[in-house]
Amino acid sequence: MKQLVKLFSIVFCAMALYACGSDDEPGKSALQDQFIDVDNSEYTEGSIPVGNTPMLQAATFDKAALPGGTSYLTLNSYEELDYVNIGVEGESGYLKVKLDTPVTAQGRATTNDKIYTYTVLVLLSQNLTSSFTLVFTTVNKQGEVSSQFTSKTNYIEAGTGDLQVNLRFSNEKDVDLYVVEPNGNVIYYGQPFPYYSKEYEIINDWLESDDYENEPDVEWGKIGLDIDSNAGCDIDGKNSENIFFKIIVR
Repeated sequence: MKQLVKLFSIVFCAMALYACGSDDEPGKSALQDQFIDVDNSEYTEGSIPVGNTPMLQAATFDKAALPGGTSYLTLNSYEELDYVNIGVEGESGYLKVKLDTPVTAQGRATTNDKIYTYTVLVLLSQNLTSSFTLVFTTVNKQGEVSSQFTSKTNYIEAGTGDLQVNLRFSNEKDVDLYVVEPNGNVIYYGQPFPYYSKEYEIINDWLESDDYENEPDVEWGKIGLDIDSNAGCDIDGKNSENIFFKIIVR
């Protein structure tokens, strides 16, 4: 049975909502414009700080990235952290991210009593065009810096348009994104196109004809729902749903 995710003004899981097309903004760094950003982070020029203090038990970052989407960086530390520095391999500058109060758990198979878990929501640029390697270091409360960690992330092509709604989920399930348009049309896996599109008219004319054996040939991914991840529980590793629009001026 499918899990239904309806968006009215409520967002479930990790969803990024982009408007007005490009990410280009005055004063935005190339790192933020072309690759990644984090809300309330501080961009710093130069090389990412690197130390040698051991403090992380484990760290994970999503293996798939699509333009305009989101990804999680999860840090499990032996001690409380103050900051994480995040960059992209080969790109100048990095983001200094202040870490909020962590979730603590009892340590297992370690000499420490607790493991501190931090989750950072990383915003992926709508201008993203290729795979990249995330680089990061952590800073503890004493100001000591960890060694550098890397995580390879694979690019997934997706539409961005003038308005984009992206749903990112962390496990391999068939989660579905539903978007309700102002006229009441619901965009989802059963009707992937917005009401003003030619494709919408073709699909609805076909449904009304009851001629289900002769499905019309429409270009999937041109507009509307273009990423339907893990459809029918056929796991594809993307763990993301994406719907995009183009603004029509009448």
